Amino acid sequence: MLRSQAYRELAAVQLLEQALTFMPHEEHARLRHQQHEEGAHLEAALTLWQSVAGASRQALVDTARARLQEKPLPLVRTPLDVAMAQFVFDRAGYFVLREYVSGSFAPYAQIAAAIVAEEEGHQDDGARTLIPLAHAQPREAQASFEVWFATSLLSFGRPGSDGDKLAVALGLKRRGAGAVMQEYVESLRPGLQAAGLRFPTRSPAAAGPLRL
Repeated sequence: MLRSQAYRELAAVQLLEQALTFMPHEEHARLRHQQHEEGAHLEAALTLWQSVAGASRQALVDTARARLQEKPLPLVRTPLDVAMAQFVFDRAGYFVLREYVSGSFAPYAQIAAAIVAEEEGHQDDGARTLIPLAHAQPREAQASFEVWFATSLLSFGRPGSDGDKLAVALGLKRRGAGAVMQEYVESLRPGLQAAGLRFPTRSPAAAGPLRL
């Protein structure tokens, strides 16, 4: 859990750092605030890792960096890419963490609850930003969505895997990855419709049945 959390938070911090290089100056304060939030989430994961695993914080950072090199997020080059990442990737992380809020590992459940509470405050920000950009650049928006959608599905892990079943059996999370992934997909539909976008006909990232 903590390795995955560190990967997601470090990826988000780096994505926002990329965005600052080309986003309009008036957006910088918002992006910096979000970057600070993601950095705080990473710090919480590192602190818990050190306490529970008895390993150094740097060891977890190094693991997250190595995974990012192996599985990097798509590059963001335009405001459209940033809006899409926030609409799709950030939302996926929110749905993943929600399952741990009432989990049996109380220290991680507390971290998850704090992050979910923050994310609930700006769940619709990505969609609001995305919709006008998608209408102005429909082809680019559809291509960007398909890339980020496939990436976002990886956040849930493989549905029905031994690790997925064990996490549910131990009470670490409420439901298996398949059910959470499907709920996430359903949550995207209103924003996609408003933006004039559609799900890809086939998603190579999805494992098992997924209703698109």
